[in-house]
Amino acid sequence: MKKYIVYAHIAKDIDGYAYVGSGIRKRPYSSGRRSDAEHIRLIDNNELEVKILSEHDTKEEAFMHEIHMIRLHTPHFNRTMYTHSKPSSELTNQEIIFRKIELAAFRKRLALEQQTV
Repeated sequence: MKKYIVYAHIAKDIDGYAYVGSGIRKRPYSSGRRSDAEHIRLIDNNELEVKILSEHDTKEEAFMHEIHMIRLHTPHFNRTMYTHSKPSSELTNQEIIFRKIELAAFRKRLALEQQTV
């Protein structure tokens, strides 16, 4: 069994995904280490549906897929995370390296998916 997951929270009154995150299997059901009061309330009151989007062997793989899904879907509670894009001239060296790693991982995933089709 894969150890890490990428998951989505789905709320009745929010279009699209309410939140996308990654962690171990219990993480989608925990309100700990969350910053948005409304998100915490929805979790604590069991008002969110949890959808497992993918499973991974490593935390790094899960994190890379989480970021990709956040950028793809811009979930309600993730809107301030990873969704603001800057011109490449304003990126720090660390941000440039991170984007290159993310792009390489995304391309590798696509290539592997195409091999299985």
